[in-house]
Amino acid sequence: MHSAYLKPVSVTVDDGVVQFHKQWDDLRGKLKDEQRLAQHPGEFSALFDAEVKGPLSEANIKRMFDSLSGALTAATQGWKG
Repeated sequence: MHSAYLKPVSVTVDDGVVQFHKQWDDLRGKLKDEQRLAQHPGEFSALFDAEVKGPLSEANIKRMFDSLSGALTAATQGWKG
């Protein structure tokens, strides 16, 4: 409906965003054995703590979303609101 008024959008994301999202397969592998982690809550807690203080820290998540926001802003620069 609005395509006649808006130029096509091409979004280029920063390599940091791509790298951030490459961690999911590794994390999924660490959590695959749910039964074992349920039986060893200390092991789960240590794993969780390492992730939220490292790759999934608030600062890293914010950085990734800020980068995505910047990419969308740049891609839609020519749009008029």
